[in-house]
Amino acid sequence: MTMTMEYLISDLSSSIPILQKISDGQKLSFDEAWSLVTLYKKYKDTDSIVDYVEGTPKSGYSQLRVDVEDLVKETTAILNIYYSAKKQFKDFDAKALYKKHLEPLKSTYEQAQEVSAKAYKDYKEVDNSLDMPEARYSKEELPRIWGLHAQKKEYADKCSKRTKELFMVYDRERRRTARLFNFKLSAFVMLVYSLNEMSKALLADLNDIEGKEGHR
Repeated sequence: MTMTMEYLISDLSSSIPILQKISDGQKLSFDEAWSLVTLYKKYKDTDSIVDYVEGTPKSGYSQLRVDVEDLVKETTAILNIYYSAKKQFKDFDAKALYKKHLEPLKSTYEQAQEVSAKAYKDYKEVDNSLDMPEARYSKEELPRIWGLHAQKKEYADKCSKRTKELFMVYDRERRRTARLFNFKLSAFVMLVYSLNEMSKALLADLNDIEGKEGHR
């Protein structure tokens, strides 16, 4: 098989157990759902398949037939799963999986944000009390208060830095996996349908070419 067709057929084959889980009403893991997203993104432009076919010399038609027959087999298997469980496919909620995947990161960030807000509030209370320190504190107390002020500022800054770091981790993953939020399983099925129709038409063309050459 060629590299393009080999990966395509292999990826379609690996998607079948995942799609069967949807058909059976089972929940997908993030990794399973993400594999469908990446598969769709990788092969949604079918021009590469067309380019491969058009670039195949006659000497490679026998291997092309094997490739195409395998593609018909895998796409047909996927479509059969879909036709037997249209409701389950329609009910598939990619957004829920996306949110569930991000929840731990989001929760960690929000908890840090709460700690940071409290640390800043505590710091500001001491900071505000030092606007006119002589009116509030005795000379004996001031060194301790300034020391407390420095400690609370250091802790507030540390919490703020940590919160920003956690937000960056959360935001980076949110952006990286945004395609899952917008993923439509119907688009994946349409891609498979297109590949199925394309491969069946190509197989018919190969049969026609083979028949004409056999009558020479």
